[in-house]
Amino acid sequence: MDSALKNNKIDVGELWEDFFNQRKFIRSYNASDSHPFKLTFVFDYDFMQQFFKTIKRIRSNPKYDKENDHSIDGLLRLWDDNLLSFYQAGDPIASDEMIKFYTYCFMNYSSESRNHRWLLDRDFLWLRIVFTKYIQLIFGSASTGIDDNINDFFKENFFGTFKKIANRFIDENSSRDKVDQEKVISLVTFLVSSKANTIFNAYDGKGDFSFPEAWATTPATLDRSKNKSMSFKSIAEQSIRRAWLNAYRSWIFEGKNLCVSYNPEEQLNDVHNKQQMISENVLVGFNMKVVSDLLMLLKFIILINPGKLTDEILDADVQNLLNFSKTFGYISNSLPVLATTHDEKTENQLSDVDPTYSLMRMMFPQLKHRQNLDTILAFFKSEALAKKYATDSQRSALIAHYQCVLEKLKETQ
Repeated sequence: MDSALKNNKIDVGELWEDFFNQRKFIRSYNASDSHPFKLTFVFDYDFMQQFFKTIKRIRSNPKYDKENDHSIDGLLRLWDDNLLSFYQAGDPIASDEMIKFYTYCFMNYSSESRNHRWLLDRDFLWLRIVFTKYIQLIFGSASTGIDDNINDFFKENFFGTFKKIANRFIDENSSRDKVDQEKVISLVTFLVSSKANTIFNAYDGKGDFSFPEAWATTPATLDRSKNKSMSFKSIAEQSIRRAWLNAYRSWIFEGKNLCVSYNPEEQLNDVHNKQQMISENVLVGFNMKVVSDLLMLLKFIILINPGKLTDEILDADVQNLLNFSKTFGYISNSLPVLATTHDEKTENQLSDVDPTYSLMRMMFPQLKHRQNLDTILAFFKSEALAKKYATDSQRSALIAHYQCVLEKLKETQ
C-alpha cells in the first residue's frame, strides 16, 4: 500500500476507493452466517495515518496546482463516504489522528477573509463538512455499532486532543513576534467558535461531556485585576475561554435549548439533561438556576434594543414569558419556568452574594441598563399585573419570583 501510493503512475484516489470497497465487502462477508471463517486482515491495517499522509504528500508536491487539481477534494469526499470506517478504525485513542489532521490543515491551509473569518483553501473546503459529520458521530446518538462506553472515550479523547493541539500551538509561538502570536490566537479561537456550536448541538446528553476545566468560565476568571502584564500564553488561554463562552451564549438561545412551549400534559423530567450538563461544564461554579432565570428574562423581557417600553409591550412580553418552560435550572412538570412557589427559602437563596449576576452582566451588556430595568421591575410590581393573574397562583408565584431576580440584579450592580 505504501509503495503503491509513492508511485506517481498510480491514481491514489482509485487505490483508496478500492481499499474502502474491500472493507465494505469484508464487513458484509463477516456479517453473513453462511461464512464460518471471518476475515480480519483489512481491519488490522491502521490506515488513517497513511490516508492523511497521502493528502499531505499531494499538497506538498511542487507541481501541485490547488486551483485545478481536484485529487485532494476527491479524497476528502471519499473520506466522507467512508466516515464510519474511520470512526471504527483502531481504538478510541487512535481516532485523535482525525482531529490532528483537521487542525493541521486548518492551521496550514487557510487564510483570513476581509471580515476576519478564517476559511480553508478551496481544495480543502470539503474537509469542513466531513469533520462536522465526524463530530456529530462522536457526540450524537447515531447508530455506529460502537459500545456506549467506547463512545464516552471518543468524547473525552476529542476534547483532550483538541486541548493538547491548542496548547502546542500556543507553546510553539510563545517567543514569536506579536503579529505571529495574534495570528495563532485568531486561528485557535476561530477553530473553537466554528466547531463549538456543532459540538453543543450534537451532544445527546449521554455520558460525560468531558469539557476541560481550563476552558471553563469560573468566578475567579471574572477578576479583571489579574489581566495586567499578562503573558502571551495567558492571553491565548483567556481568548480560548472567551471563544467557548461566546459560543455557549449564542447556542443557548437556539431552538429549544433554553425553553419549550408550556404544556401541562407534557412531562419534563427534573434531571441533568444536555442543556444542564453543557451549562455546568462551560460555567463552573455558577448558579444554573439564576443563569436560566436571567436568560429567560433576556429572551422575553430585557431586549437588546427595546425602544420605548410601554405597559402594553411589557404585558405581552410577560405573557410570553409565562407560556414557556425552562429546559434547565429548576424544571417543572406542572408549572412553566419554576417548580416551586416563591417562598422564604427561595428569597434567602437569592439574597446570597452570587457571582452569577456579574457573569451575566459581562455576557449581556443590556443587563447594565438601569433605566430599562427600573421600568421592567416597576411593571412586575404593578397592581395591573398582579390583578391580571390574581386567580392564577402558579403564575403569580412566577411573577413574584422574577421580581425578586430583577431586584437582586439591580442590587449587585
